[in-house]
Amino acid sequence: MHDSQTDATILLWVLNRHSRFVDVSDKDMRQLIKSGLVPAIVSSLAHTQDQIKVAALEVIHNLFRTWDLEYDVGSLVLRCGILSHYGALLSHPNDAVRSEALHVLTFVCISERWLVREIITEGILGRVVDLLRNDPLTHDEAVYTLSQIVRKASPVQLLELIKHGAITLLLEELDSDGRVSKYEILMDIGAMLNHSEPYTADITSIIRECGGLASIVHLAGHGDEWEGDEAKEIIAKFFPSAQNETD
Repeated sequence: MHDSQTDATILLWVLNRHSRFVDVSDKDMRQLIKSGLVPAIVSSLAHTQDQIKVAALEVIHNLFRTWDLEYDVGSLVLRCGILSHYGALLSHPNDAVRSEALHVLTFVCISERWLVREIITEGILGRVVDLLRNDPLTHDEAVYTLSQIVRKASPVQLLELIKHGAITLLLEELDSDGRVSKYEILMDIGAMLNHSEPYTADITSIIRECGGLASIVHLAGHGDEWEGDEAKEIIAKFFPSAQNETD
């Protein structure tokens, strides 16, 4: 007789063996890919049990940590339809599911720059922005995710980020007391500006208008050593007229 509970227990055991909280070698992950189980793991994101959703997300996170030229993990996971699950994952009532989904999305952006286009076109960017604005339980993870999206976006994609208010929201975090590193946010803002042509003037104008430049200037003079150095570099390169304000 078919026992769905037994199936779920077996699935959870398999997923937990490859969790990001387990010391799994690249060899183990390559074997997992070769086994053909990746589509089933991605499909597990729609499972009725929350612990299986979270476990599946943890395995997918580990897949993106498998640096092997033999496998294009991003393409593989995308072909399996991972992004089609993200609407439900990011609006899930369980904050553990939302948080782990954001964690994986952050790593997706770090590993696969080209997936930013899919994140925007699939409406996922808007959901990340909503979580940052309205969900204190996953706020910090949403900041990490948005920061990587901003860093990896192409110049044309930056225009979409502007429409969603993503850049302004990220700059506001420079004045917050959250646990997200202001140095990392500054690094990502600097990386965004470095590849923002031909829209650099538009973006620097937005940074001025929303008060972001004032926050950067403040960190240049009053942040820690790393924050100060990164803020001064951004000012020197993109806001030279504000340099006297940091002296």
